Amino acid sequence: MCGSRGFGRGCRQEMVKNDIAEARKKGALRFPWSKEHRISWVEWRIRELTIRDGKSIDQRSEWLLVERAAGGRKLEPGDKVADYAVWLFWVRDGLSWHQIAYRFFPSATERDIGKYVLRVRRMYNRVERNHPGSATYKPPKHSEQEKLLLEALRAGVVPIFVAAPVNLTKS
Repeated sequence: MCGSRGFGRGCRQEMVKNDIAEARKKGALRFPWSKEHRISWVEWRIRELTIRDGKSIDQRSEWLLVERAAGGRKLEPGDKVADYAVWLFWVRDGLSWHQIAYRFFPSATERDIGKYVLRVRRMYNRVERNHPGSATYKPPKHSEQEKLLLEALRAGVVPIFVAAPVNLTKS
């Protein structure tokens, strides 16, 4: 018998390994955002890319933010707004991959639609990889300067930011 506390002679206690550091590296401690918050984040990115000074500089913003499924209009791949559009079509509007592919490639035939479906799925995955609310999101790695700053902060150094480079050598 190990006693009331579980310790003593002849009592072996297994130590439980704390894997919190490993779990953080793997992203296991992150919680995905709700669907509404994820949609709001993507819509906000579209606004940032397509609206300046309160005015739309790209018609796609009106199609994507006001009308569901862009009102059936043809869109072209090639930029972030198109990637966000694919993501919204799939998550918010519930279109199938075939329907999305036909939006971007209306001249596609039933025989070759498969390759276009792969392209729109890649566009969707680009947004998922960079969406902080996604389960597959991986934060970017720190640069060498950021690592140095973090090390200094851990050591207790208080950084002072200077607006312009200071010339320490007197000539």
